[in-house]
Amino acid sequence: MLTEAATDLAPQVGELVRVRGQQRVVNRRSTSTQPRDELAPEPPGRTLVTLTSVSDDDLGEELTVAWEIEPGREVLPETRLPDVTPTGWDDPQVLGAFLDAVRWGTVASADDQTLQAPFRAGITIEDYQLEPVAKALGMPRVALLIADDVGLGKTIEAGLVIQEMLLRHRARRVLVVCPAPLTGKWRDELAEKFGLAFTVLDAPALKALRRSHGLEANPFSVFPRTIVSLPWLRTPRVQRLLDEVLTPQTRHLGFFDILVVDEAHHCAPPAPAGGRHFAVDSQQTQAVRRLGEHTQHRLFLSATPHNGYPESWQALLEMLDPRRFARGVEPDAAVVQQVMVRRLKDDLLLPDGARRFPGGRSSRAIEVVYTDDERAGHRLLTEYTRSRHRVPGATAVRAGDLISLLLKKRLFSSPAAFARTLAAHRATVARSVAGGPDADEAIAGDIDEAVPEWMLDAFGWEDDPDPEGAESDVLSRAGTATGALDVDQAALLDRLTSWAERRAEPAGQQGRRARGRAPAAVPTRHDRAGHRLHRVPRHPGLAGRHPCRARTGW
Repeated sequence: MLTEAATDLAPQVGELVRVRGQQRVVNRRSTSTQPRDELAPEPPGRTLVTLTSVSDDDLGEELTVAWEIEPGREVLPETRLPDVTPTGWDDPQVLGAFLDAVRWGTVASADDQTLQAPFRAGITIEDYQLEPVAKALGMPRVALLIADDVGLGKTIEAGLVIQEMLLRHRARRVLVVCPAPLTGKWRDELAEKFGLAFTVLDAPALKALRRSHGLEANPFSVFPRTIVSLPWLRTPRVQRLLDEVLTPQTRHLGFFDILVVDEAHHCAPPAPAGGRHFAVDSQQTQAVRRLGEHTQHRLFLSATPHNGYPESWQALLEMLDPRRFARGVEPDAAVVQQVMVRRLKDDLLLPDGARRFPGGRSSRAIEVVYTDDERAGHRLLTEYTRSRHRVPGATAVRAGDLISLLLKKRLFSSPAAFARTLAAHRATVARSVAGGPDADEAIAGDIDEAVPEWMLDAFGWEDDPDPEGAESDVLSRAGTATGALDVDQAALLDRLTSWAERRAEPAGQQGRRARGRAPAAVPTRHDRAGHRLHRVPRHPGLAGRHPCRARTGW
């Protein structure tokens, strides 16, 4: 029970307090005016205090609390410079450190020549890594594509840009979008090397937030610095959360201050299909484009930003900076250089002219002799996939190409991977057969040239948090689109399944099979690390092309 005297212990307007782990300033204070009942117990709190945050994370945000019942509350004492006395001189090194701290902390936002971020990072910075942050500071609204070679530290370069923008108060709310396997890496790198706490948003994090903040809490409003995976971003659940914060009022002002997109080439529209001269946006493209429309500063990262199709390249540049670039218009090389930083390892030199990364990379072809059994399996797969191309309808043909590409990728990965994927495909075909003739008629009548949404996003299954489940879903959709098997196709699939199951057996079991009954296939060679070689057969239809990169009619 608190008395009136205890109420007076609440802070006064203008005092500095620490509440909920952050420093805040009292800007309003009100005490309950309800008359006291002398016979009733005193209410636990009679003073409402409105606080304004002075922390970098949520500068200026207000919070109202009942002071007497707020746990962990603390009134901070006044701070002032020490008195100058004849014996109170500081050590010169201490004084020098103090002056450096003051100088670094008072860099004006208008000064784009002095960087603070390198001195606030726990890393050894290479000189070439300073170019992106220096270039970003010269932009009124940052639109930067960091396309450095693999291994040059694009994550560090992006972290320097984020840190510099935060220190200059040009940004507060930051969103990082990346493939699902990289969310933990981004969180750890930004925390360990820059001292920046980012929250990875996923289903468990959303459940924890609603337990702590209520069912109506929106993670994009609660957390100022967040990381989201590409697969989770495009889900309807996340899009509904974004609907609450991405309003018409924030379209130009920007709800997010900085948008970082890692592996940005995944967000570019896929290659044009069917002879078209424009790229159709996938769900992933639409989701990232929407974020960009509500963001002040954009930072895209990719070692391979150009996929060889000018339509996709133009669309990616337009997502980065719609003021400089537009679809259907060939970008000017000089304008591209204004927004892109691109360095290869072979181009970077030390001050003495020597290569920074010695031992230039070289590639050479390795001829691999395939066994007759391996060639037989590839012929079976080729016959089966070609037979499936005879299904009428544009969607069915594209679905057949997708199945063909996926099976070929797994075949040239390992027999075990191929056997698993082939079994999943066989199960989806069986479900399609169970669908009856109505499904076949619907597929046969589908001659629409429009590409289904699920097919535009099909190649993102490997970035999904559950890649095996996502692959199964792709196979199920594609199997339904291609329809049931005829007698010849079913026989080919049975032979291919028998071959795959035999090849997927362990070497010992194959040896026992050879001694006991029929000769077994020769096991595929492995390198010393135990990884299966990716081999390119000299076979009609695949000569000179890697099967994982070959286009199959899209």
